[in-house]
Amino acid sequence: MFLLLYLGGIVVSDVPTYFQHRDDRDYRSLGASGGVASVLFASILLFPVNTHGGGIIIFPILVPIQPFLFGLLYLAYSYYMGRRRADNVNHDAHFYGALFGVLVIIALVPGVLPGFFQQVTAYRF
Repeated sequence: MFLLLYLGGIVVSDVPTYFQHRDDRDYRSLGASGGVASVLFASILLFPVNTHGGGIIIFPILVPIQPFLFGLLYLAYSYYMGRRRADNVNHDAHFYGALFGVLVIIALVPGVLPGFFQQVTAYRF
């Protein structure tokens, strides 16, 4: 399952970028971040709440946040930066890799969505 998520995420996340820039000779994008996003978001769907205290800590934000909140913020940031196109990072690959990971884990793990929503709605801030 890991290889499907990782390698599939790399390939699938670059397809939209390829079609968008196929005639742009100066555009180059290479990386595995779409695969990483795929694995990360599959794990967020499986484990949306850290019940052992804390959460995800991201530098420079030193306050732990729950995985499902991190996922929402990450998707919003990737979408925003992908539209902005202000740096040399393929933010669209992050977004589409995350989407691929979510769809694959939904297809392969029965009941993952009800489990996700049950954990998130039971979480007390």
